[in-house]
Amino acid sequence: MIASLHAAQTLDLLDGSDIGFTSMLLPLAKVDGVFSEAYRPYRFRIARNPECLICGASQAILPAGEDLDVALDQALARLGHE
Repeated sequence: MIASLHAAQTLDLLDGSDIGFTSMLLPLAKVDGVFSEAYRPYRFRIARNPECLICGASQAILPAGEDLDVALDQALARLGHE
């Protein structure tokens, strides 16, 4: 169930759709004073960190394809690995 929700959200994001939220919490049990019922989804809009390597704007500057190999070699060389 969790994987299917994640997959559905990911597909919507890849299509460029605004799904109306960035994070979803799905409690698996009722917790008095916290969750009034189990399996009720709570959707949140959480601002994305522009420096995040996963969701931030910085992903646009990451190299792709063959350039990724070159960038990896350069990064390893800076660390003293060959």
